[in-house]
Amino acid sequence: MVRAKKGSVSISNVDGCLRLRWNYFDELGRQKRFTISAGAVSETNRKAAERLARQIELDIASGNYDYSLKKYKQGLDRPESITVEALFERYINTVIDSDRTSSVDRYKTIRNHFAKFQRSITADGCTEKKAIAFMRYLQNCGQSGETVNMNLTCIRAVWVWAIKKGLVHVNPWLDLKVDVEPREQAKPFTIDEISKILKSFQGGFYESFVRFMLGVGCRIGEAVALDWNAVNDDCSEVFIKQAYNLRSRKIKSTKTGKTRYVPVSSKIQALLQELRKSATSDIVFPSPKGGRIDRANFRKRYWKPTLEKLGIEYRSPYNTRHTRWSHEIASGNLDIATAAQYAGNRPRTMLDRYYGATKRPKLSDFD
Repeated sequence: MVRAKKGSVSISNVDGCLRLRWNYFDELGRQKRFTISAGAVSETNRKAAERLARQIELDIASGNYDYSLKKYKQGLDRPESITVEALFERYINTVIDSDRTSSVDRYKTIRNHFAKFQRSITADGCTEKKAIAFMRYLQNCGQSGETVNMNLTCIRAVWVWAIKKGLVHVNPWLDLKVDVEPREQAKPFTIDEISKILKSFQGGFYESFVRFMLGVGCRIGEAVALDWNAVNDDCSEVFIKQAYNLRSRKIKSTKTGKTRYVPVSSKIQALLQELRKSATSDIVFPSPKGGRIDRANFRKRYWKPTLEKLGIEYRSPYNTRHTRWSHEIASGNLDIATAAQYAGNRPRTMLDRYYGATKRPKLSDFD
């Protein structure tokens, strides 16, 4: 019979979680490493972990070791619960790549919603009933069904990670989702509407900005964040590598976290060449005060009044993106795959979200 050796239990901090670890022999006499999670780092949980470590060492020394570990886990079934805000902060700092600022912003926004919903709510306090109430809260905040479901997906990911770390015990978010209304097909501006819009902005401060958005079809934040170091020497190509976040007023990665090159038309090339000659900063499209354009201010004070004056049905500045790619695909100038590459999307996304019919030809007859 193999004689058991006395084990020494160590307590360590692993990603904000207390972990007990020790080496000992299993029931068949084979040396094995054992671990038990003791919950989030806190004074209460640490004291409990220290008591348990002493108990395990005593049992090993006295020959009363519980190979099933049930005896030792029972004392940690209810570690001190972490608050949801702290849980999200730990997830953000531990799991999410800090360079993916769009993801960081989304999780921080969800964390802030929890604080407004119920301050200091604990993760274990999020019962299924409470989770449903929070989902309703997001809807009452004006979030679309699609946005709510995206947020629920993020929350589920946090809870799955937290369960693995021993921070929570149950995931009440697994089956939660809201019904989503069918997305309306994009309604691009017609050639006539584009002509009127460009003519209305002609000579104004934002003429170049509007021409670029309609001409390149990038996201508004990407146009706002464009710097001259992302435009090649002859201005025939732009490198979309970042976006401007209006909420945080900081430069971040693109929505998808990917970069792309876009070869521009000869007119947009000439536009960029003229702008570069008179540039006084690294920002391609500066605001009247020299900083980044505030797209909310642009939409409210310039874009919306212009469409109203022209009698054009209102569509947000983002519709310039729908417009560019819808016309490119409909004209046959670009295939779906190439358009998706330039737009920074997957082909399926292009069809589902951005491609709106610019023509309505009749169906043909068979005879």
